[in-house]
Amino acid sequence: MGSEFLKKTRATHVKSIDAGRVRLGTPDLFTQAPTNQPRCAVASINREATLVAGEMLIVEPKGSELVVSRGNSEVARIKSPPADVMQAICGKGAVAKGEVQKINRLSKTADISLC
Repeated sequence: MGSEFLKKTRATHVKSIDAGRVRLGTPDLFTQAPTNQPRCAVASINREATLVAGEMLIVEPKGSELVVSRGNSEVARIKSPPADVMQAICGKGAVAKGEVQKINRLSKTADISLC
């Protein structure tokens, strides 16, 4: 009689754990899938420059800053880039490609994703 009781409780316990796993793995209204987004930095736009969202630019280090340019003309500067971004750009030939994600008109800055 005691062994029957142990079998019944063990089976119930395993079922509740499995049901919990199923609940965790089932997507619902609040489930968000992670997306792969590139590293972004905020750049101050030069006064005479105009940027367009989606535009591809060149990003190069200059001292402790990153210079964003279109061809030979400088269009923006990233004043204090994160250290890992600076090391990654310096380690890959000191040139990176950047894409304008968003332009903030009031603050005259742009969000630039570094590819």
